[in-house]
Amino acid sequence: MKRAIITPTFKGHFKYIKRYLESFKKYVTDPNEVTIIFTISKDEEKLFKNIIKPYKELPIQVLYLEELLAHFGISQTPQLLMDKYKKFSFQTMKKFYTILYSDADYFLVLDSESMFIRETNISKLFDDFKQSPFISYSNLKERAYLSNFTENVINNIDYILNTNCDKWFLENFVWFYDKNILKDMINDLGQPIEFVDKIYQNRNAQGIESG
Repeated sequence: MKRAIITPTFKGHFKYIKRYLESFKKYVTDPNEVTIIFTISKDEEKLFKNIIKPYKELPIQVLYLEELLAHFGISQTPQLLMDKYKKFSFQTMKKFYTILYSDADYFLVLDSESMFIRETNISKLFDDFKQSPFISYSNLKERAYLSNFTENVINNIDYILNTNCDKWFLENFVWFYDKNILKDMINDLGQPIEFVDKIYQNRNAQGIESG
């Protein structure tokens, strides 16, 4: 069972990567049990590789979004996808296609701003979640305020999954992924580019912005 930490990132967040990797180096007790995968654009390669150069002992893999897209038969450039489908849909595609491309089985998705703040055994972290998985949520009816953004995210979920969701699942960022579950979802919904485009084709401007 191969594990990976995925961090899709871009030039604007490169300033966080040093602290991210320093904390991994300091606190992770079993660094070779996981691969750290960064997904960036090809034109950011030189700058990013200069940042990670001091961490050659860490199990880092760099993937380029252009190559991932080509692998899955997508001809549009990252910039065109970002401009068309907007930030949140673009970020979803970046994460999902990285997972689908990787040879790992289980994933933890971390933002660039993440840091380890205490001694951590990565294997145990994955094992604990796998043995007792959970999803955090709040009931929409109990929220004091429902923003337009929140409402549009929920409406997008309802539209894509054909549900009537009354819960908000983004209360925290415990983003563990089992590739087999993601594959099952894609077998039902189509490729990420397909359900992202479905939102683009059928939702209003606010819905598209909420990805």
